[in-house]
Amino acid sequence: AIAASFLFTSQAFSATTDNNQANIATEASPGISNQRLLRVHPRVEEEDGSEDGSEDDSEDDSEERNYWKYFSRADKDTLKAHAKDIGFDLKASFKDYSIFTRLTPEQQWAYMNKLNEIKEKYKTAKAT
Repeated sequence: AIAASFLFTSQAFSATTDNNQANIATEASPGISNQRLLRVHPRVEEEDGSEDGSEDDSEDDSEERNYWKYFSRADKDTLKAHAKDIGFDLKASFKDYSIFTRLTPEQQWAYMNKLNEIKEKYKTAKAT
């Protein structure tokens, strides 16, 4: 009883739940009569746009990564070198998009123009 009251006061267990709190679901273990507790983290849906009404850039980022796996080694190296010349680490920017957003608009356009040039090469090759 003392341990249970300690857990409730330390908020390890909560009497209420909200959208961001993990729910505990019980699932029977296959072939075993006792039960197993699994944490379930519900996904909170976010709005498509940001607060200023502009579109989210995460789709562009995922699109870029989708193209990345089809690029040749030479094209990947070209983009990495171009990004380094501009002043950022391309591979790190895939994981932390804020690296790219900290660049000036001119730097961003310089990178995007090079990326689009390479993408276009693959689109025309795929069409033929």
